[in-house]
Amino acid sequence: MDESRRCIGDVHPDQGAIPAHLCALKKLTWLNLSSNQLSGPIPPELGNLAALQHVDLEDNELSGHIPPELGALGELQELRLGNNELTGPIPQELGDLRELRELWLSTNRLTGEIPALLGQLRNLQVLSLHSNTLTGSVPAHLLKLVYLVSVQLRGNKFSGPVPSVKELKDLRRAVVSSGDKCTGVTGRG
Repeated sequence: MDESRRCIGDVHPDQGAIPAHLCALKKLTWLNLSSNQLSGPIPPELGNLAALQHVDLEDNELSGHIPPELGALGELQELRLGNNELTGPIPQELGDLRELRELWLSTNRLTGEIPALLGQLRNLQVLSLHSNTLTGSVPAHLLKLVYLVSVQLRGNKFSGPVPSVKELKDLRRAVVSSGDKCTGVTGRG
């Protein structure tokens, strides 16, 4: 496979927006533009790159909403959008990412509740939503994803009972504290 069409990483566009020409690379499987001081919105057209398996846009200054079009990336295994300035709710369309193993949305300004459809991500191993302003309760079905190894939800505005994690045999890390108004005890019993 031609690496020039498959992988984009270590690109240094010297600040500014995500380069529009990337949205034309239909065979692209790996996109890493982390730590590039990128700003502005995430282009919804990234959702047209059906071959994408890994997207890392962490540690930039990206703003606006997470495009629901990213839910069309049926091969996506890893989505890293942490440490940006993203706002608004988590799109429920991300629940359509059936191959997703890692979802990193921490340290943004995301609001609203965790979408129930994220509970359909049966391959999910890492869920990092910490340091946002998410509200509501922690959905019980989310903590029934049997492959979860790490769940980080601290630093939000959750309320209500914390679901049990007894069924998560591979879980190594679950953090739902630091100011959240949740009650109950998580654990394996």
